[in-house]
Amino acid sequence: MINLKKRGFTLIELLISITVIVLFMGISLSVYQQTVFEKRLTEDASLMVSKIEQVKRRTLSRDISPNFNCLNFDSYAVVFNPAANTFQDQFHCDGNPPVIIGTYLLNGSEYENITVTETINFIPPIAELAGPMQLITLRNSQITKCVDIIVNQLGPVNLSDHYDCP
Repeated sequence: MINLKKRGFTLIELLISITVIVLFMGISLSVYQQTVFEKRLTEDASLMVSKIEQVKRRTLSRDISPNFNCLNFDSYAVVFNPAANTFQDQFHCDGNPPVIIGTYLLNGSEYENITVTETINFIPPIAELAGPMQLITLRNSQITKCVDIIVNQLGPVNLSDHYDCP
């Protein structure tokens, strides 16, 4: 009688092991991608909130540093451009063309509720919105998640949690 000692794995055992590993890698990759897209949405929204808050603070302090020749400070503004997927903070003085302080590109997000270029003006002396409360919705279409940014007339800028877009 021949004594065959089993040395190693059979082909079936190897195939099953490889299949299980590939399945776990596929699941891990999709979870990782979801996390990356949610992080991009959060980063875009946080950048926008911080820039809007900065514009409100500059208006409140009547900061005219972008233009030292300013005699009649008008306002600061945030301009949202959905065509370029950007937003800008601007300084308005003496009725002249605005001084663009910065232009910021959204990284993976897009505007959900803004279809044309829209401006939010903050007027002195109390950095009040020149109009009603504003709602800005950012969307990451790859994961269909949205986040709302609420710009109140006098209060802080609020950022919502992620939610499934309609």
